[in-house]
Amino acid sequence: MGIGKLKNNIRLAKDLPSDFYIAGSAQGSELIYKTNTYQTISLSIPGTTITNINEIVRNGNDLFLTCNFGVDNIIVSLINCQIKSNKLVYEAINYKALTGITFVHSMVFYEDYLYLSNRVTGQPVILGKINPYNLEEQTYFQLPSGTGYIGSTDTLKVYRGYIYTLISNGNSGAYLVKVDLSFNSVQIIYTTGTTAAKRINSPYPFYIYNDEIFIVWVNRSSGVYNKIGIDVLNLDGTELRNSGELTTTLDGTQRPHPHWMTIFNGKIVITSLYNKFICRIDCKTLDLEQCINVGMTVTDDNSMMPNGYIYLNGEANIYDPAYLPKLLKIKYDDFTDLTEEISTQKFFNGNGSVGSINYNYTGNIQPVSKTNYSRKYKTITGFIAQNGTNNPSLEILDNDFEQFNLSFTRNSLGNYKTSIPDNFYATLILCQNIIPTSLTLEDDVANIKIATGVDGTEAYIVTTKNGILSDDCFPYNYFELRVYEPDAFELFTDEFTDEFI
Repeated sequence: MGIGKLKNNIRLAKDLPSDFYIAGSAQGSELIYKTNTYQTISLSIPGTTITNINEIVRNGNDLFLTCNFGVDNIIVSLINCQIKSNKLVYEAINYKALTGITFVHSMVFYEDYLYLSNRVTGQPVILGKINPYNLEEQTYFQLPSGTGYIGSTDTLKVYRGYIYTLISNGNSGAYLVKVDLSFNSVQIIYTTGTTAAKRINSPYPFYIYNDEIFIVWVNRSSGVYNKIGIDVLNLDGTELRNSGELTTTLDGTQRPHPHWMTIFNGKIVITSLYNKFICRIDCKTLDLEQCINVGMTVTDDNSMMPNGYIYLNGEANIYDPAYLPKLLKIKYDDFTDLTEEISTQKFFNGNGSVGSINYNYTGNIQPVSKTNYSRKYKTITGFIAQNGTNNPSLEILDNDFEQFNLSFTRNSLGNYKTSIPDNFYATLILCQNIIPTSLTLEDDVANIKIATGVDGTEAYIVTTKNGILSDDCFPYNYFELRVYEPDAFELFTDEFTDEFI
């Protein structure tokens, strides 16, 4: 790519930010997403009417959606999404009917594949494995027709090479099932039993964090309306600790119904379907720290952002028609930091959402496929303008580093430098026609390479860890600085090619 093309691309389009929000309509083909403001886009697929959008996951700049919850599910891939003039655009849209599964109610992306589960009461649960880049490649597996495998699911997790799903059988108990990715090994590793004092009466969420499984249950004894609990298991289902009963402080005539769960920075966050609370529990001590009523029914797919804010999607509920859906934003560690982002009427015309983009936080670094390492970086792009001898000015075009407070400083000689956050790696790509004659690296130098683009344009690529990048002869042209998560860097340093120029 020549310099002119790079300039146009930088100015006109940028990658999806790390905190990109997008949600689907509970009744229609519309999506709401956020750039500088909240905007809408409608999915259009020839020959297909989209009645709802239920699950949304992301891999880099690619978005994957399941639509038409029911018997005619379809999978949609939006490839190479970018923000251009504050609008969501994509390079390609691919779609396909899901041939072996109905009522898809959970979807995750793991090592190049999408994994799905369904919710059909009274039947064995079906799992799916889809290649999102070749939608013809679909594999399905029905769990055995026996106790523990028949019922409804809410959540599917894929963790360290295994699928986990929690299956509810109402008053007959709930079972946590563990399946390998090839669908060859199936085992039940946990059950709540059938006592009313500790029950998963319908599909409740669960979460896996730092190699521990967190199961939420409810005391459904007669006259009890505000008691929940947490069991913590290892990856084989052995109990490590439990909270006992926790009082949500919100009593009434409807029992808690855990509907969504996440863990972020060691804090468990749970929302309840009917009595409408959100609570926070410490994942080590299992102490209940805060619990408030959010005044609406929250759906089971919400967005926990890397800056600590949660987007809660209101869902229309026929049992509580007076509590209207809207979009709320709340801080995970301070529930008083709560704002209404979109009012009821503007939030899908009062119909609400049944799912927004799902970000999964594992608490540790899981192995991921080599082909996906290149997506695990954030960028800052800019232009160095020459304003006279030794007087360059730096124009920042796009910056994904607000959470790092990353900035460039210029010394008396007109040279720019920037500090890289601790425990991150960085690559500086200086797009120019002349290789810098002098480049200074401070701290640990990991890699220095020269790459040549298809048109002969050369770029100087420098990689450093936990250091400062500075240049005694900073180029007066476009540059891109990429910051990588530590696990992404190890494999990726050997894969620099012309695609970066």
